[in-house]
Amino acid sequence: MGFSDAASDKAQAKVSDLEAQVASLTAQLSKAKAELSGAQAIDQAVDTVTSPDKIKGVAQPVRDKTDSLVASATAKVAKIQAELTTVQAKLNMYQKAQDVVDYVTEGDDPAAPVVPPTS
Repeated sequence: MGFSDAASDKAQAKVSDLEAQVASLTAQLSKAKAELSGAQAIDQAVDTVTSPDKIKGVAQPVRDKTDSLVASATAKVAKIQAELTTVQAKLNMYQKAQDVVDYVTEGDDPAAPVVPPTS
Protein backbone atom coordinates (compact mmCIF):
# COMPACT_ATOMS: atom_id res chain seq x y z
CA MET A 1 0.00 0.00 0.00
CA GLY A 2 1.70 3.13 -1.21
CA PHE A 3 1.23 6.80 -0.57
CA SER A 4 -1.43 7.04 -3.25
CA ASP A 5 -3.52 4.26 -1.71
CA ALA A 6 -3.32 5.91 1.70
CA ALA A 7 -4.34 9.29 0.27
CA SER A 8 -7.21 7.74 -1.63
CA ASP A 9 -8.38 5.78 1.41
CA LYS A 10 -8.22 8.87 3.61
CA ALA A 11 -10.22 10.90 1.10
CA GLN A 12 -12.82 8.12 0.80
CA ALA A 13 -13.10 7.88 4.58
CA LYS A 14 -13.79 11.61 4.86
CA VAL A 15 -16.37 11.48 2.08
CA SER A 16 -18.08 8.50 3.75
CA ASP A 17 -18.11 10.31 7.10
CA LEU A 18 -19.67 13.40 5.56
CA GLU A 19 -22.24 11.32 3.68
CA ALA A 20 -23.24 9.74 7.00
CA GLN A 21 -23.55 13.20 8.56
CA VAL A 22 -25.75 14.37 5.68
CA ALA A 23 -28.00 11.32 6.10
CA SER A 24 -28.27 11.88 9.85
CA LEU A 25 -28.99 15.60 9.51
CA THR A 26 -31.56 14.93 6.79
CA ALA A 27 -33.39 12.56 9.15
CA GLN A 28 -33.16 15.10 11.99
CA LEU A 29 -34.48 17.83 9.70
CA SER A 30 -37.42 15.69 8.65
CA LYS A 31 -38.28 15.01 12.29
CA ALA A 32 -37.89 18.69 13.23
CA LYS A 33 -40.16 19.75 10.36
CA ALA A 34 -42.80 17.28 11.53
CA GLU A 35 -42.53 18.67 15.07
CA LEU A 36 -42.87 22.21 13.70
CA SER A 37 -45.94 21.22 11.72
CA GLY A 38 -47.48 19.71 14.86
CA ALA A 39 -46.66 22.78 16.94
CA GLN A 40 -48.20 25.04 14.29
CA ALA A 41 -51.37 22.92 14.22
CA ILE A 42 -51.65 23.06 18.02
CA ASP A 43 -51.02 26.81 17.98
CA GLN A 44 -53.72 27.33 15.35
CA ALA A 45 -56.19 25.21 17.31
CA VAL A 46 -55.47 27.09 20.53
CA ASP A 47 -55.84 30.43 18.75
CA THR A 48 -59.17 29.33 17.30
CA VAL A 49 -60.54 28.00 20.60
CA THR A 50 -59.32 30.92 22.69
CA SER A 51 -60.17 33.75 20.31
CA PRO A 52 -63.56 34.73 21.80
CA ASP A 53 -63.09 37.92 23.83
CA LYS A 54 -64.55 36.43 27.01
CA ILE A 55 -61.78 33.84 27.37
CA LYS A 56 -59.01 35.58 25.44
CA GLY A 57 -57.37 37.12 28.52
CA VAL A 58 -57.67 34.01 30.67
CA ALA A 59 -56.22 31.84 27.90
CA GLN A 60 -53.29 34.14 27.14
CA PRO A 61 -50.74 31.97 29.01
CA VAL A 62 -51.76 28.98 26.89
CA ARG A 63 -51.51 31.07 23.73
CA ASP A 64 -48.07 32.29 24.80
CA LYS A 65 -46.94 28.72 25.41
CA THR A 66 -48.02 27.51 21.97
CA ASP A 67 -46.41 30.56 20.35
CA SER A 68 -43.22 29.66 22.20
CA LEU A 69 -43.41 26.05 21.00
CA VAL A 70 -43.74 27.22 17.39
CA ALA A 71 -40.82 29.65 17.76
CA SER A 72 -38.65 26.95 19.32
CA ALA A 73 -39.52 24.41 16.61
CA THR A 74 -38.86 27.00 13.89
CA ALA A 75 -35.45 27.76 15.38
CA LYS A 76 -34.62 24.05 15.55
CA VAL A 77 -35.50 23.56 11.88
CA ALA A 78 -33.40 26.58 10.89
CA LYS A 79 -30.41 25.38 12.94
CA ILE A 80 -30.49 21.87 11.45
CA GLN A 81 -30.98 23.26 7.93
CA ALA A 82 -27.93 25.52 8.36
CA GLU A 83 -25.82 22.65 9.67
CA LEU A 84 -26.98 20.42 6.80
CA THR A 85 -26.07 23.08 4.25
CA THR A 86 -22.59 23.40 5.77
CA VAL A 87 -21.99 19.65 5.79
CA GLN A 88 -23.27 19.32 2.21
CA ALA A 89 -20.81 22.04 1.11
CA LYS A 90 -17.96 20.20 2.86
CA LEU A 91 -19.05 16.94 1.26
CA ASN A 92 -19.01 18.54 -2.17
CA MET A 93 -15.52 19.91 -1.53
CA TYR A 94 -14.19 16.55 -0.30
CA GLN A 95 -15.76 14.71 -3.23
CA LYS A 96 -13.92 17.04 -5.59
CA ALA A 97 -10.73 16.54 -3.61
CA GLN A 98 -11.21 12.79 -3.82
CA ASP A 99 -11.64 13.09 -7.59
CA VAL A 100 -8.33 14.94 -7.77
CA VAL A 101 -6.57 12.37 -5.55
CA ASP A 102 -7.97 9.57 -7.70
CA TYR A 103 -6.90 11.37 -10.87
CA VAL A 104 -3.37 11.95 -9.58
CA THR A 105 -2.91 8.50 -8.08
CA GLU A 106 -4.15 6.62 -11.13
CA GLY A 107 -0.80 7.53 -12.66
CA ASP A 108 0.77 4.89 -10.38
CA ASP A 109 -0.44 2.15 -12.68
CA PRO A 110 0.88 2.63 -16.20
CA ALA A 111 -1.91 0.42 -17.57
CA ALA A 112 -4.68 2.44 -15.93
CA PRO A 113 -6.53 4.93 -18.12
CA VAL A 114 -6.21 8.54 -16.97
CA VAL A 115 -9.57 10.26 -16.81
CA PRO A 116 -9.64 13.89 -15.63
CA PRO A 117 -12.02 14.70 -12.74
CA THR A 118 -15.38 16.21 -13.56
CA SER A 119 -16.54 19.41 -11.96
